[in-house]
Amino acid sequence: MSDVELVIAQALLRCRRVAAGATELMPMLGGVMPYQGADVSALPLIERTAAVAFIKRFEQLQDLIARLARASASWEGVDATSLTHRDIGDWLEKRALLDKAEEWMVAVRLRNRLAHEYPVDEGEQVRRLNECWGLMPLLHGILTAFDAWLQQKGLASQ
Repeated sequence: MSDVELVIAQALLRCRRVAAGATELMPMLGGVMPYQGADVSALPLIERTAAVAFIKRFEQLQDLIARLARASASWEGVDATSLTHRDIGDWLEKRALLDKAEEWMVAVRLRNRLAHEYPVDEGEQVRRLNECWGLMPLLHGILTAFDAWLQQKGLASQ
């Protein structure tokens, strides 16, 4: 196994674990999502804790999928160091791992807001939680398609 293939296998495993963690949180949030309240802190402790964890899982999964895409593009011979987020979206779309690259860009922009801007405003916290909830199926779909694509290429195990 080459170094790139090892990076791909490890990245895929991490993606699977984070995605599974997000899936585990969904039953705890299903009764309150999408959240209609004005302040996430009004949620009971279990749901509030699950909401914070869910947001973090979204942030992590988006980033890990990007890393997996870069490694996979490198395996195909692409200079992955120069890929922009838009390039990654285009790469994913060309391989039918998502419908439109713009969907990826929406997830990238949300992840960047999550990672770099602390939302002091309660309304913004609620919006971000609801955006993560709404976009998580996109990330799960990309990962499922990516997993199948990598298996077809002989780069992933069940």
